[in-house]
Amino acid sequence: MIEEISKVAVDVAKRKGATLLIDKSGPSLIGVSNVVYSDAGYDITDDVLKEINKDRPPAVAAPAAAPAVAAPVAPSSDSPNITVPGVAPAKKP
Repeated sequence: MIEEISKVAVDVAKRKGATLLIDKSGPSLIGVSNVVYSDAGYDITDDVLKEINKDRPPAVAAPAAAPAVAAPVAPSSDSPNITVPGVAPAKKP
């Protein structure tokens, strides 16, 4: 997959007249970005993605997960100043 991306990126860069192609996908081995500054006008990432995906079927979205349902909370008479119908108040020690 890396080989395919690299080949397409090089082809797109050459078509656009680039003289340098830099991978900005992640940090270097010491944890800092390889790219300090870049003009967004020279960024070909979207063009490369379009080229790679042009002959591929569209991705199928996974069905949305059902929302979680909270378990009912049993009524309690332990809280002060709260009266719960059908529950006798707790006896004080």
